[in-house]
Amino acid sequence: MNFDRWVFWRDGYWWWSGPDGVPYAYVDNNYYPYDEQGNVTVKTPEVLAPPKNIPAATEGTSWKSPDGKRMVQLYGEHAEAFLYDTTSSQSVFLKYLGQGVEKARFTGGAGGKSLRILIDFKDGSFALTSEDGNPIDEEPSPSAPPSGPGSSSSNPQPPPNIPAPPRQQ
Repeated sequence: MNFDRWVFWRDGYWWWSGPDGVPYAYVDNNYYPYDEQGNVTVKTPEVLAPPKNIPAATEGTSWKSPDGKRMVQLYGEHAEAFLYDTTSSQSVFLKYLGQGVEKARFTGGAGGKSLRILIDFKDGSFALTSEDGNPIDEEPSPSAPPSGPGSSSSNPQPPPNIPAPPRQQ
């Protein structure tokens, strides 16, 4: 009999052994590698504080979503991007998206697909956000198994290298 399995529960966490043999801990709806120092580094979105003066929605260059609900404004010498809600007659500031922005693009927003905003930066990097400007982490763990329940912590204990118990019949 073979008792191998995809994931297992230990010390309050789901664990998975990746194809490279590195154990991954399931934390906050994603699998994160367990490093040699005994830590699991959980990525958290970087939140940027908006500048003190938010420009009027009519200034600078802007891009509107295909559904007309959102607008990204590019303004100033630092090429700062601002997200606005345009569902009412007056545009409402929602979130500061960053500086050094080259352009903004939209996808989805029609046919039941969620609206996504792609921000292209001048340094060649990009950011993908939801319609509300919240970062979307589209980089899955390598060959991660299906999601399972878990708890949050940055230092769960490593999984044991023992086989699963035999099934009860």
